[in-house]
This record gives sequence, C-alpha cells and structure tokens, in this order.
Amino acid sequence: MGLNLVMVARDAAPSAAFELVKGELQDIFCARAFLGKGKPLKESVEQITESVQRANVVVLGMSSQPELAKEELAAGKAAAEAGVPYGFYCDTFGCHQRPWFSDLREKASFLLVPNEEESKKAEKIFPNAEITVSSNPILENSAFPNISRKDARIKLGVEDDEVMVLLSGHKSLPITCFLAVSMVHAAHNPTLFKKKIKIFLSLHPGDLSPAGTYDDLVKFSSVPVKVVNKDVMLTDDMLSAADLVVESASTLCPAAAYQRKPIVSYFSEISYQRNVGVFGQREWEPCVMGISREVRGDPLALSMAVED
Repeated sequence: MGLNLVMVARDAAPSAAFELVKGELQDIFCARAFLGKGKPLKESVEQITESVQRANVVVLGMSSQPELAKEELAAGKAAAEAGVPYGFYCDTFGCHQRPWFSDLREKASFLLVPNEEESKKAEKIFPNAEITVSSNPILENSAFPNISRKDARIKLGVEDDEVMVLLSGHKSLPITCFLAVSMVHAAHNPTLFKKKIKIFLSLHPGDLSPAGTYDDLVKFSSVPVKVVNKDVMLTDDMLSAADLVVESASTLCPAAAYQRKPIVSYFSEISYQRNVGVFGQREWEPCVMGISREVRGDPLALSMAVED
C-alpha cells in the first residue's frame, strides 16, 4: 500500500468511472479521489495539489468547459512541476482535443480513450503519451441494467400502452429548455398525440438551475411531462423504462445504444456550437456512426423522427 494514486474530476461521467477505478485498485494503491460528480469539488485547489505532489501517479478527467476544469488543470500543472507521472481519461468522443488542456499534453504520460478511432486522432496531439483504448466502464455497465423495464415503469407510473420518451437534460439550461420545449411541440403532432406519450425529463447532475425553472413546462403542456432528478430515480434506471431517448450530445446516447433503445439526437445552433468546443467538431459522433438519428433544430422534423 506504499503507492499513492490521485484522481481528479469535476464532471459526472469521469467521477463515476474514477469511483470504480478506486474500488478496483484499492489493494494496489492508496487511492485518493477528488470528485465533483457534476458539482463543485468540496476540496480546495491547495488540498488537491498537495496530494498530487505526494502521489506516484495522477489520473485526470477532462471536464467539458474550461471553468469546470480548474482543479484538473491545477493538478496536472502540479504533477508536471513535481515530476509525477500523470495522464487523462477521456470519457467521451473528442475529449483529447479540448484546448484548455493543451499546455498539459506534451508531458502527459498516458491517455485513456473510448475507441480505436479516438486513439488515432489523439496520437497527433499527445506525442509522448501511451494511448490506451479503455472504453467507458460506466457506459458498458448500461448493458446490464439494475432494474427491469417492468419494475422501472411501475415506479415511474407508466402503463403498458403508454409511450415513454426520456429526455436527457443538459448542464446547459438553454440546451435543456430548447430540447424539452421542442419535444412538447413535437408530441402535439396529432398522430403522436394519440399514442399516449409521456415525457420524462431527467435532469443532468450538473444542472444548477434554480428550483421552479421547469414548472411551466409541466404546468402548461397538455402532454404529460415529469421532471426527475437523481433523488427520485437515477437516469440509468429510467433508461430501462424508456421506449425512446431524445438527447443533445449526452452520455445517455451511447448508454441507450447498449440497451438497443432508439435514439434521436436533437440539436439547436447553440448545441452545435458547443459541440465544436467540447468535441472538436460540429457533428455528434454517434450520429456519424449511425447509433442515433440526427435532427436539426426543427420541432416538426423532431416529431416525424419520433413517429418513425
């Protein structure tokens, strides 16, 4: 137990993966994990960098926005200065190219990426790192849900003859609102309206919007809408109950693919521009791969995709 492992992540997805890693390596490393789980980290930058300086290896998440990566960047800089080997875990497509980590690429010892294609792309900008295709253990676990479809639907109050549409909320309020309001518009298509659709909006762990933000969405929609956070039911468990997933560049997209759920990826111009910064390209890679059906910012087109 003489080896010290330090892991740092702010976003929910890498935080969840690092918790699994900590459990797996507890017999080899004395592991310390500084995890935000989509929220601000409790520990200070000073506490984190102090632990980093005493570590044998440091593993960093790659948060999706520069202002969320403060602790990861500080930990990487501290590791580089102390000569401690460090590397990054890419939980989704395009993480490796996030420009706010550019100063740490050259000295990174390793990089963990989702698939072979990402590995080839990353080689160009991580010249000295050993690149490993680690996949994403959290997404892989989606193939083995914790709750059955029947039990999940009972818990959510969804009848057998009702169509459950699961919306994946975003940490960005404008993206979530555009997605949710567009789905309500789409569900009022006369053909869909007859299908007894129920819309469930699963809030992102990083959604910091004030209480009551989505009240009007629920109140004024003639199609039933329910807003659910993790205290009511985990998104992974809600996925078991869903007939269809509608999302906007969310990790729920590949998770739904593992359960062979149909997926529609719906994008506003805000979403597309965010994709460029976060994933390095305008297009959402699961749409390119044929995992999901892309719809470009039109409620009518969304309605037709859902109907199909």
